[in-house]
Amino acid sequence: YEPFGLLGSTEGAEELSFEGLWGSQAVAAFFSMKPVHWYDGKFLACSVVSKGQLVDPLSMRPLVREECASLDRYLQANRLPAVHVEEAFKCANAALHDEQASRAKERLLALGRDAASMLRIFDEEPDSGSSWLEA
Repeated sequence: YEPFGLLGSTEGAEELSFEGLWGSQAVAAFFSMKPVHWYDGKFLACSVVSKGQLVDPLSMRPLVREECASLDRYLQANRLPAVHVEEAFKCANAALHDEQASRAKERLLALGRDAASMLRIFDEEPDSGSSWLEA
């Protein structure tokens, strides 16, 4: 499957227009010469959710909700296990700003444990090929 990209710079972009880059959007981003941080989407999703830190690992820029939702769509489109990145994003925000913070923290921890388990499984059984490179 193809890589998943996050905008490398927030300059000149509205936060609400951020979306993860894959498919035709990834091709357009590549040709636009904008800085993009490319990741294995499966590992990115598991990593950010398992740590409860919804940030671009390279720039440490906080992810926005639409990037998280896009990552969930990417996983689904590639028939990969659901990691619930957008839900983790909402729980993390609720834990900071909501009166039901304890429930949100508990759910975020549960999602993190599930994602950490998936990381261990993926590490033990790595994908044998990168078909997106051959295309």
